[in-house]
Amino acid sequence: MRYLRQFRVLAAIALAVGSDQANAQIKSSKDYDPVVRAEELIARAEAISNLKERAQAARLFEQAARVFPADHPRGVYALENAASARYYGGNTARAKQLFEEAAARAEARGDLTGAAESYISALFIAVERKERDDARRFMDRVVVLSASPTLPEADRVALLRRIAQPLAALTVKSPR
Repeated sequence: MRYLRQFRVLAAIALAVGSDQANAQIKSSKDYDPVVRAEELIARAEAISNLKERAQAARLFEQAARVFPADHPRGVYALENAASARYYGGNTARAKQLFEEAAARAEARGDLTGAAESYISALFIAVERKERDDARRFMDRVVVLSASPTLPEADRVALLRRIAQPLAALTVKSPR
């Protein structure tokens, strides 16, 4: 009887220790959930309101984009915000790269409108930087995406209207 009681006590202790370890593992896996971590980074970046800290906000948005799984829609959001912060911080080359990355990521997810919007942002930067080859490449991507039969007609019209001005800028030869 005494051994049975000791066995029950030891079994209860083992179960308690095991469940504490299991709870600790569950808690630690939540602490390292990439989506939760990425959302925390986005919140920190969005909390930055000082214009002088745009570079820090851009870094946080970029870091969040890298932490999100590739197919997560907030990854595109983070890349677009990083690109905007880089652009307004004066780093237009990096902004263009980030918009292109956001476009590719949105396209891979099947978000054709979102992809085209990011390509258009990259297009405007390329035109501003007088990078005709990049501008044409981005414009071509928008045209291809807007030709998709899965794209709603209203989106198609809006996208094509947005590229009309850069198209005109590209077709006019600048004097050298």
